[in-house]
Amino acid sequence: MSAQTYVKTVSKSQALAMVAADSSLRLFPFYAGKFKWLGSQAAHRVVYPAMPSLKDTVKAVYFERRTDKHGAYCKFMAVSVK
Repeated sequence: MSAQTYVKTVSKSQALAMVAADSSLRLFPFYAGKFKWLGSQAAHRVVYPAMPSLKDTVKAVYFERRTDKHGAYCKFMAVSVK
């Protein structure tokens, strides 16, 4: 049994900079669920400083604020190798 690996949570601007700097990286949804928005990305990085990674291709995770008819929610997005 292998040890669980964790990926670092970063800001959206850091994630976009990673993708711009390396053409082998892309953005995609890390998890399909919706989570309650805590008020800021910084609050989410405090609650989730690192996320368990199911794949070795995931390099970082960031949180994106979205809104639907029920209000604001958080979506986990990942920076991954293509």
